[in-house]
Amino acid sequence: MSDRLQLLLIDDDAQFAADFALLSQDIFIITHATSGEAGLRMLARKEPDAVLLDLRMGTGWDGLQTLRRIRDRHADLPVVMVTDHPGFDTAVEAIKLGALHYASKKPNVGTLRTVIQHELEQVNLRRLYLEENGKRYGRLVGESAPMQQVFQQIARVANAPSNVLIQGECGTGKELVAHEIHARGKRATQPFVAVDNGAIAPALFESELFGHEKGAFTGAEALHRGRMEMAGEGTLLLDEITNLPLEAQAKFLRVIEERCFYRVGGEEALPLRARIIAATNRDLRAEVSAGRFRSDLYYRLAAVMIEVPPLRERREDIPLIAGYFIDRMRKPFNSRVAGFSPAAQELLTRYDWPGNVRELRNLVESRLLYSTGTQIEAREIVFQPLAIAAQEGFAGLLDKPYTEAKEELLSRFKREYLIGLLQRCKGSISQAARESGLARASLHRMLAEEGIVH
Repeated sequence: MSDRLQLLLIDDDAQFAADFALLSQDIFIITHATSGEAGLRMLARKEPDAVLLDLRMGTGWDGLQTLRRIRDRHADLPVVMVTDHPGFDTAVEAIKLGALHYASKKPNVGTLRTVIQHELEQVNLRRLYLEENGKRYGRLVGESAPMQQVFQQIARVANAPSNVLIQGECGTGKELVAHEIHARGKRATQPFVAVDNGAIAPALFESELFGHEKGAFTGAEALHRGRMEMAGEGTLLLDEITNLPLEAQAKFLRVIEERCFYRVGGEEALPLRARIIAATNRDLRAEVSAGRFRSDLYYRLAAVMIEVPPLRERREDIPLIAGYFIDRMRKPFNSRVAGFSPAAQELLTRYDWPGNVRELRNLVESRLLYSTGTQIEAREIVFQPLAIAAQEGFAGLLDKPYTEAKEELLSRFKREYLIGLLQRCKGSISQAARESGLARASLHRMLAEEGIVH
């Protein structure tokens, strides 16, 4: 099998096509179409690795018209545009329509070949990374040092018998980490059962987790297998473990220590064969210190601890994760979006993401619904930090002294307000000062203090 890339060249300039094919035969297998219409027909039969498209053609569609039609039918296909008549306006339009690169034919064919090869290598590297990462870590995406540490921990504990405690803020992907531990271990073919302790009423905890016998209590009209029994020899994930009442914690500790349990109303001891993974968005040590979580249960659960980093601590992963969500969701949403503009990516990486990966996913989903172009522009991005903080961000604050919690909340609000204000005003500090009612010098100082501007 050849390692050369399949390239469709759409250009009515026969001499350029011949020269480019001759000088690029070592890296490209080139198919030539002399019009946009002919190129679309060839694409319908077989999609190449990339398209090299001329801006101006003598008859039929021009390059931009052809590019629009390629994007409608082949949203992921890399397209490099070339022209004898480069211009700023056409370059901007081509990039907006989703061209990977816009280049002039004039320097020489050899230089153009190098440019195209480099651009396509970057695209293929990203695709290869996502494919390989999917094989190794499923839906967990990241190249940053903190995520590489998480991946290493997953690999180490996958086949170990130890209980695992996963800690991390809301939306960081704790359940995904648990799934990957399960999927890479000896229990992968056995059930993975998750229990959301925050969604179970305390009175129903034992029945939900251990099951109950027929007639054990009013309404128990049939035998019910609990989640622990359903997990069998697989994995039992206890999500939001801090929501367990102290009485339930004591009963669960006894089950872990004795490796057996009883259905409610039952007399037969059933073996606990599943591996236990617990997850929480709180600092479990702090919960123990505050008397809300049993220390003996903590030490049983935390034989191995994995900290999932928040998105703001791995900003270099943000464009990769956003691209991953676009790749996964574009087809179900029937969207033409292929990525974020450079300015939009800059906005994403500056934002603190209080809702973490879940918030980023929601933003991508919203843009796929409403964006009409092939790129998401900075002006289309609207963050909703206060709504997310109301849903998820207060949990950590409510456990702190009033003054400390208030200061932290005001600090968060200040930063997110300033980022949102500057975004709405498209970077204009003068306009932002008018909208906010702040003096321009005061606003600039606040922005500098937060590291938003220099």
